[in-house]
Amino acid sequence: MKHLAWIGLAIVSLAAVTVALSQTNSNDCSRLTSLKLPHVAITGAAMAQNSFCRVKGTASPTSDSAIGFEVWIPRNWNGRYLQLGNGGFAGVIPEAGMAAGLAQGYAVAGTDDGHQSSVNTDASWALNHREKQIDFGYRALKETTDAAKAIITAYTGKAPQYSYFSGCSDGGREALMEAQRFPRDFDGIVAGDPANNWTHLMTAGVWNAQALNAMRPASLLYPEKLKLIHAEALKRCGDEDGVIQDPERCQFRPEKIRCKELDGGEPTGLDAQGGHTHDLLDMKARYHAHVCSTARKYTPEIQYYSTCTR
Repeated sequence: MKHLAWIGLAIVSLAAVTVALSQTNSNDCSRLTSLKLPHVAITGAAMAQNSFCRVKGTASPTSDSAIGFEVWIPRNWNGRYLQLGNGGFAGVIPEAGMAAGLAQGYAVAGTDDGHQSSVNTDASWALNHREKQIDFGYRALKETTDAAKAIITAYTGKAPQYSYFSGCSDGGREALMEAQRFPRDFDGIVAGDPANNWTHLMTAGVWNAQALNAMRPASLLYPEKLKLIHAEALKRCGDEDGVIQDPERCQFRPEKIRCKELDGGEPTGLDAQGGHTHDLLDMKARYHAHVCSTARKYTPEIQYYSTCTR
C-alpha cells in the first residue's frame, strides 16, 4: 500500500508539473525572447489579439545577411506547421497567407527572404550582394524552417507532428527549392505556378521590356488595344470558359487585326504614316518571341508556345 501511495503521489506531481508547463507555454509568449538559437536573434514575442503567440526574429548566417521572419502559434494549435512562400522578389513577410493558415489552427511562419522592400519587383538589393542572393535563393527558407520549428517546440513543449510548405509564383519556386534541397523538412509541399528556370524567365522579361520600348511611342500598347488583342486571342483559341487550354496549338496572329479595330477608325491598310505598321509588327514580334535551346523551348506567359524556329 505504501508503494502504491508513492506511485499515486508521483503521478499527481507529474500531472501538476505538466499543467504548470502548459500554462507557462500558453500564457508567457514573451519568454521566447530569451531563446538562444544559432545566429538567430528573437526581436519580439508577445500575444496578439489574445489568440496567438507572435514571434519576430532575424537570422544572420553571414555578415551580409539579415533574414527577417515571423512565427505565429495559435492557442488552439492543431499540432501542424505551415510555412508560406513569397511573391515577386519578396522583401516582406507573407502575412496574408500566414493569417489564413493560422485561422485553420496551424502554427505558421514566413520570411522576407533576406531583404526588406515593399516593392516586390525591385531587385536592386541583389547587386553586388552575393550572400543576399543566396539568402533569397534558398538559405532564408532553411533558416526560417529551423528557427520556426525550434520556437514552436520551445513554446508548446512538442515538435510539429506534420510540416507543410505552400507557395505560388516565387513561392512556387521556393517550394521546388525546398523539395530539391531539403526534402526531409516537410511532409507535404504545394508548388503553385512556380517561377522557376530563372535564366530564361529573367531574359524573357528583359526582352519584353526592350521590345516594348524599342519604337516608342508607336510600340506602346495601351489598355484599349490590349483588351482587343486579348479578346481576339480568346476568340481564336479559347474554350467556352474563356481559357486557352493548349497554347501550343493556338494559331492566333495579331497582325491579322485590322487598324480599324485597333484605332476605331476606317481601315488604313497598315498605313505607316499612321503608325499602324510599327504598332502591329512590334506586337507580332513580341507575341511570337521565344528563346530556343536543344533541351526545351520557352516563351513568356503572355505569349504562346510554338515551334522553335530561331
